[in-house]
Amino acid sequence: MNNRHSTTLRRFAHLSLLTLFGLTASFPLLAAVIDESIQIHGTYFFNEVYSTNRFFEDDKSLAKIGALVTPSPDTDRWSTNPTDFGDETTVSISHENLPGTSFDLPYRGPIFDPEAGIINGTGFPNEYFGANFLSTFVDNNALSGWTISASNPNINSGAAVTAVTPDLDPALTPGHVTNVAISGASETPTLSWKHPDDSIHNAQTVFIWRTDLADENGDLRPPVLVHAVELASSTSSSFTVPEDLSGNVLGNETLDPNGQYLLSIQLEVREDPLGDFFSIQGRSYSFFEFTPTAATPGGPTVFLPAVDEEGVFHFFVDVVEGEQVYIDPIVAVGYDYEVGIGDPLFASFMLPKIGDDLFDLFLFDIGLNDFIFDQVVEAGVQFFFTDPVSKFRILGIETDAALDPSDPTAFITALTFDGNGSFTGTMTPITESVPEPGSIGLFALGLTALGAWRRKKVTSDHSQLSLLTPT
Repeated sequence: MNNRHSTTLRRFAHLSLLTLFGLTASFPLLAAVIDESIQIHGTYFFNEVYSTNRFFEDDKSLAKIGALVTPSPDTDRWSTNPTDFGDETTVSISHENLPGTSFDLPYRGPIFDPEAGIINGTGFPNEYFGANFLSTFVDNNALSGWTISASNPNINSGAAVTAVTPDLDPALTPGHVTNVAISGASETPTLSWKHPDDSIHNAQTVFIWRTDLADENGDLRPPVLVHAVELASSTSSSFTVPEDLSGNVLGNETLDPNGQYLLSIQLEVREDPLGDFFSIQGRSYSFFEFTPTAATPGGPTVFLPAVDEEGVFHFFVDVVEGEQVYIDPIVAVGYDYEVGIGDPLFASFMLPKIGDDLFDLFLFDIGLNDFIFDQVVEAGVQFFFTDPVSKFRILGIETDAALDPSDPTAFITALTFDGNGSFTGTMTPITESVPEPGSIGLFALGLTALGAWRRKKVTSDHSQLSLLTPT
């Protein structure tokens, strides 16, 4: 296995928490009573696509194949009639066009013990699954024809039971949402979005993760899921966060105004819109980051960014010529603003009031291939460019804001454009020394740890299903 594939699944595996959290209410845990038999309770095979983000898999199209099987390690820990051999269950898949070969499906489910408050792992209870790039299945002509086998040496002399998986149709994959924004009160903000044109989804779920929590050693924890809700209508395009979050995570029963959060909007195509996990035929994940303080009663609607591994903020927003658009990244010493290819150009900007309310504007010189200091600009005053520009730099954010990486104070910028269209550009935080002004070096020194802290990845020790290396 090469390193690229290993890293891919380490990031992808944690997304199965979405399955665990979002669907337990509608699907039984299957571990309450265990008969002396091996059982495959359901199979699945569908495509998942992920938008830009810095915590999970991004910009990839993956195929996930698996089943819920008992007994499993979960039935050894949580059951009114527990087993003590669930960890000996083996699950594999085989393909009708690959005779004599099989591929193991590792156990992914959590060790689930409600009395002890233990929920560990990455999947649904009793879940075994593998994943790989969708292209691997397409290239091997393996979008159908899979059989799952499960056995345990302690049951029926180890005889296997089998079940076929659904076929996978790559066309049944929803697109990503855009125009994601926050408004209202910071305690109970309203999140809104725009569905993709001609979207084929018939179900959707909202997830909110907290991303700035540390463990007992002071190390940043993986994102902690604090709220999940399946929306009643697939056409809904907004959601107001309730005061009481559904996650029941100690100390995070409500949104922390000073916390950092990751919003995930999951669109699904299900064979039955009201069906359970096994009816999923395709789904997409769209990730955007926010701070609750970006929402203020009576304030503007603020559009949220997707943040990549390098800490660059990506926006996907429809714009109208001359109309202000407010965007909300996490705080840094400064920012580079740049439109995407084919986007309208920047016509003006207005910066938030922070510190002394004075900032340094740098314009990009094509001949020098660098940003050149232009003038000092004032916060709260709309600044119009003499000629629209494709990129510019703002420096001079106050030291106190820059030196505290746990402070999610937003730097909300109002932008206008010289035409109608979409803003698919970026806002890149300045986290290293720049030539001017001289004081910026002091800011950058304090932000060295901030850059590394934000780019720390979620990891997990899971291997990837390979269609090229059968067991």
